[in-house]
Amino acid sequence: MAMVLSGEKVRGFLKLLRVKNLLIICFTQYLVYYSLLLPYGIPLALDAFHFFLLVLSTVLIAGGGYVINDYMDVKTDEINHGKVVVGTLIKRRTAIAWHLWLTGVGIAIGLYLTWYLGLWYLAIFHLFPAWFLWFYSTTLKRQFLVGNLMVSAFISGVVITVAMHQILPVLQSEYIESQRNLFLIICGYALFAFIANLIREIIKDLEDVPGDSAQGFRTMAILFGETGTKVILSALIAALVIMVGIVSYKVLWTETGPLVYTLTLVVLPAVLLLYQVVTATDTRDYHKASTLTKVIMLFGIVSMFAFNYLSAI
Repeated sequence: MAMVLSGEKVRGFLKLLRVKNLLIICFTQYLVYYSLLLPYGIPLALDAFHFFLLVLSTVLIAGGGYVINDYMDVKTDEINHGKVVVGTLIKRRTAIAWHLWLTGVGIAIGLYLTWYLGLWYLAIFHLFPAWFLWFYSTTLKRQFLVGNLMVSAFISGVVITVAMHQILPVLQSEYIESQRNLFLIICGYALFAFIANLIREIIKDLEDVPGDSAQGFRTMAILFGETGTKVILSALIAALVIMVGIVSYKVLWTETGPLVYTLTLVVLPAVLLLYQVVTATDTRDYHKASTLTKVIMLFGIVSMFAFNYLSAI
């Protein structure tokens, strides 16, 4: 019986940390490293070990953010999902302790890396996310759109952080053109992640209207209603399709493999997402749309690797 209880607590802790999301963050940063940075053959500021520390800092700070978010969201989650981890499987004081430990260690590693690189302004990429994730959970998520925008900025920052730590500290005139081009490519992926995650955040707001409304949140779904929010969502999805379409036409037109990948695994699913959002009528429909958005984001990020392979065949 004790072993079963222990197993439940372990599962509860893994759910609290959003382990799948943390693995995606880790996977994304390593994709940038192995699929974009290394193939370009430019100087990099961090060796493999110190890059691992950068990824670890990002994951720990994000994990701390997930913990404090669940801690602050107990009543809302009880209404929206019917069950919670904090206060049942995990004691509230234990959750706070894990938040402080994860965030503190993440910041400490980040500050070490800024010292190692000798660029103290890079500390903002560790201090600001830690502060933001706490402030979002306690205040911003209740406000109209601000929380959605900031969470999406954090997700895009997962990509940008790699470029800021690997490219910026070792800018050299002989490599400047390659470094600039690579930085622009990474910024393009960051913009894709920002828009896609903003779409998902708004869909989640539609899914969570009952609990958010009961707790006095002022989300777009509550202030604009379902119809108004769908109009904005449709515009954002259309903008994502247009952006990816323009890039495909300008950059991938002569690359058959990458073009087919983009059209079939990013553009077509985005069109399907638009249909799902427009025709959604209940929480289950919005949950399916949210899941599809995560799939689109995943295939979009994986294209960093896929393009290298598909361009060679």
